[in-house]
Amino acid sequence: MRSKSIFSKLLFVPLLVLFTVLFFSLPILSQSKPSAQAVDEEYTRLIKEATTKPEFLSPLTSYLPRVEGVPTPKDVLGYIAGAPGKLTYYEDILKYMKALAKASPNVEVFPIGKTSEGREMVVVAIADSETMRNLQKYKDLMAKLADPRQVKTEQEAEAIIAQAKPIYWLTGNLHSGESGAAECSMELAYRLAVDDNPIVKKIRDSMIVLITPSVEPDGHDKHTDWFYKYNKDVTDSSKITRVPYWGRYTLHDNNRDMISISQPETQSEANNYFEWHPVVVQDNHESIPFLYVSSGTGPYNATYHPSTTSEWNLIAWWEVTRLTSFGMPGVWTHGFWDGWAPNYLFSVANNHNALGRFYETFGNSIGNTIERDLGERRFGPTSKQWYMPIPPYEKVLWSIRNNINYQQTADLQAFYFVATNKEYFLRNFWRRGSEAYKLGKNESPYAFVIPAGQKDPVDTAYLVNLLLRQRIEVHQATAPIGVEEGSFPAGSYVVRMDQPYRSLVVNLLGIQKYPQDAPRAYDDTGWTLGLHMDIKTVEIKDKAIFDAPVVPVNKPVKAKGEIVGGEAAAAYIINNGTINNLLSARIKLKDFKALAAEAPFEVEDKDFDAGSMIIPVSGASAKLHKVVQTVAQELSLEIVSCASLPEVKTHELDIPRIAIYHTWSSTQNDGWVRFAFDQLGIPYAMIHKDHLKKGNLKAKYDVIVFSNCGGRRGADIVNGMDPEFRGSLAFVKSKEFKHLGTPDSSEDITGGMGIEGVTKLQKFVEEGGLLIALQNPVRVPVDYGMVRGISIFDTSRDFYNPGSLLKAEVANCKHPIVYGFDKEIPLYRSHSGPLLRISSEAEKFVVVKYASEGEVCLSGIVKSPGEIKGKAAIVDVPVGKGHMVLFTFNPFWRDLSRGNYMFVFNAILNYNDLGVGLQE
Repeated sequence: MRSKSIFSKLLFVPLLVLFTVLFFSLPILSQSKPSAQAVDEEYTRLIKEATTKPEFLSPLTSYLPRVEGVPTPKDVLGYIAGAPGKLTYYEDILKYMKALAKASPNVEVFPIGKTSEGREMVVVAIADSETMRNLQKYKDLMAKLADPRQVKTEQEAEAIIAQAKPIYWLTGNLHSGESGAAECSMELAYRLAVDDNPIVKKIRDSMIVLITPSVEPDGHDKHTDWFYKYNKDVTDSSKITRVPYWGRYTLHDNNRDMISISQPETQSEANNYFEWHPVVVQDNHESIPFLYVSSGTGPYNATYHPSTTSEWNLIAWWEVTRLTSFGMPGVWTHGFWDGWAPNYLFSVANNHNALGRFYETFGNSIGNTIERDLGERRFGPTSKQWYMPIPPYEKVLWSIRNNINYQQTADLQAFYFVATNKEYFLRNFWRRGSEAYKLGKNESPYAFVIPAGQKDPVDTAYLVNLLLRQRIEVHQATAPIGVEEGSFPAGSYVVRMDQPYRSLVVNLLGIQKYPQDAPRAYDDTGWTLGLHMDIKTVEIKDKAIFDAPVVPVNKPVKAKGEIVGGEAAAAYIINNGTINNLLSARIKLKDFKALAAEAPFEVEDKDFDAGSMIIPVSGASAKLHKVVQTVAQELSLEIVSCASLPEVKTHELDIPRIAIYHTWSSTQNDGWVRFAFDQLGIPYAMIHKDHLKKGNLKAKYDVIVFSNCGGRRGADIVNGMDPEFRGSLAFVKSKEFKHLGTPDSSEDITGGMGIEGVTKLQKFVEEGGLLIALQNPVRVPVDYGMVRGISIFDTSRDFYNPGSLLKAEVANCKHPIVYGFDKEIPLYRSHSGPLLRISSEAEKFVVVKYASEGEVCLSGIVKSPGEIKGKAAIVDVPVGKGHMVLFTFNPFWRDLSRGNYMFVFNAILNYNDLGVGLQE
């Protein structure tokens, strides 16, 4: 801890010097409204009435100018932004933004993509009219600064910097329950477009501001419907209920998708970033009082440039200083977040040489004014701290208008700081890319190689395409490559480090080592993509890699799908190889018999893993070859034809009827499971407590996947939301509330499966069903006695395993769940799930366990690793005619842990033959 204190002081001194220089270089401008411009008196009166204390206003938000012919939010909506008891539907926000753009030459609205449910996503661009007429010019200048190979010298860079304008992109309402940013965006856009306050005019004349009012419009409308249906009259924050779904899949994890960039909304955001190359991306959130400005506690991500983390602090302290000077209490920085993981929405900037940051403004979630008690620990300190000059009050009457005043004031101060120091920020943006490029040419590692010929070519291609989505440059070898690290065949992918995003390559393909003495991590500590996907990547320290024969990969790649050997005489074989498409293939081949090999085998000099799929020709229709050919091409599978059936023991692969179970109190993780199934074309039924209580489950389903969910005890999961809290809550679509009831619905989401549901699940398994419990839900069969000889293992306070990649090992190599896997396996695990204590009688049911010897942590951190070593990772317990498969980790993690999917898919493929692998 002492060393951290010294480091903080060493960092603080140069930062203080820089801050002092920039602060005192700023012109002293009046923060109040110039008298020459007309004021909208009614709007101004309503602002003040909706603000609960004078100190919650600033000179920048205490009025609204009136410009003839340009509509205010009230002109279009009928109420001001932040009016008590009001939230605005997304279509009305768009309506306002488009009306503003039509009326003002300083505003334009651009579509940037579609949401999962088909809503239009937009970015609103605001600058002076001359800049707006030349937006493409400024985009082109920023694109040049983003690539140091186009701007090679300081002199060239300075010439562009003199012409360029910094672009600052503000996003909001990513989390649908955080309402203020979407409401604020309309008034902020209006103010930026028309206000003649010298602060605002400086912003408008010197930079381009982009605003995305809502990054999650689907969830925004669900939350707004829910507010008007259930929370409209709530004045007690403890009585606020939350809508169970936002978008189609990811709920809160929509802010953890900037590594994979898997969701339509994230893809639109990333693509827009690369179109504009903003120097700052800021995401406005809501949680703690009254305004937290991100700078973090550290440890900062090891690959981020020092100027990135310095700029976090630089802008944060400017905002804290300015808002404090206005007398606004509760404005602070430093804490809350660590700055380690690169997966947040704003990370698109930090990962690509720009600056990503965020706010947390205090909010009620709903549009009502509520008395709040801030004495709870979760709200942080209410006493003066070095990072919080004026603390928040212990009790406060808080309104959504207060929220808007705070974040809008801070937004304008941040814009002004960047506008006034634009050369500084543009220069750093270019230098980060330039230094990365030079470092990649002159210091090892010089590349990462993804070798060709891996057992899973489908996920190999997926990894390459993920890198391409990040605009990381990838090459492919046209001939064999020989370097000190080994020989690699033609077709291998080479990720050279002499590129602007070198740091991101290291970040994604390198190993993370979270410091042992660091504070508890805010999110994941390890995310190495090769380990996540079980794809081999090789770090290259031999500079000869620059001479390798390669060509650039300019478009998404796809593994070759083909039949090897022509039309089969006896059978077609698909190697298991833990290829996730194997289950998809079985579904597509549902009209034909298919067998699973129970051991490895060889056919015509080709080796095949246990679990490989054999499709016999005998007894099949004449369409077989054509269907197999289509499956090979669509799923990128190599399917081998053979003249005789392999001599290996097999069992038949029956087509499974699959259900994915979710609770209503925790829907985030089941979304990632559904996303994986949907992407792979695997059909399933989405079920919840109502379906369990109806019973007769085995008549409808063969497999139930119980998705990871919240709950510290099995009872929390079984009982669900307390029906006494607010009475019954229907999540259904209606004429009045048309945005509810999707992706699932119920007439009452309170309560859980109850004992009735537990007994129905037990009966389902006893009758021959397969229940797969992913991480936390293992508490249900364990706590309720559905399995014997297994209990929850209580770790000590010393044990710490935030999201990290661990080494596991196969305990039973004959079990179908591990078909195709190597003896040692990387898997993702976080501390939120339980570990299991296995009795000697139940030890034979353990299929996979965490490494017994050596280092268990491959990337991230595990403290007190002896507590997890040798513990069960996957257990298959026979119950009656069926099986319960218990995972103590979550194999479906944020579209990243694709190397773990096949544990579940193997179980599903072999759902009624899992007994063949059980030890005697």
